[in-house]
Amino acid sequence: MEVIPLIYVNNDNVLDSKGLRVRDWNKFMEHMNNVYVFDIGGMKRNKPSLELYQRIGEYAALWVDASPRRFEDVMDVVVAGAEKVTIRKPFFSDDVSKVFDAVEVEVYSGFDVEELVSNRLSDLHGEWTGVVVYVKNPLSLKERGFLRDLAAETPVFVVEKEKGFVDERRGEEIGLAGLVYPVELEG
Repeated sequence: MEVIPLIYVNNDNVLDSKGLRVRDWNKFMEHMNNVYVFDIGGMKRNKPSLELYQRIGEYAALWVDASPRRFEDVMDVVVAGAEKVTIRKPFFSDDVSKVFDAVEVEVYSGFDVEELVSNRLSDLHGEWTGVVVYVKNPLSLKERGFLRDLAAETPVFVVEKEKGFVDERRGEEIGLAGLVYPVELEG
């Protein structure tokens, strides 16, 4: 099971866990091979930090989650250096098959764990590389069982709001492909 560091960005700034700007973020990147970029500005205002992705990409392979809304948004993220992209289908207005046909990067479908457990699985069919599941609280028994069943069908990566909601041992038992959780950055 892969463990991937998560960093938050907004308005071309890397943020710490409290949402404050990290000025010397690059010194933390020197030891990372890959990073999951959770772009708050991209998600909330459709203003992804494309130039920052390019700078971060000098240090690590990028997996970008900016909640793209259209095909062109995905292309912008890929051109900026993303090797993996997460799309949240409810926010994506174009035909996702255009993405599969046009890009040669890995494309994942993103869901909150509550959405998956409430049986909103119709968006899992297609050419997705796998599924990203967002976890904001410790997993219930029902959620763990659901993730185990899903992980038997497709690669599942869990993105934790805080480290510790799913420990590595439990993630391996469930059959997760990976865990993604915030790294401790200091301003």
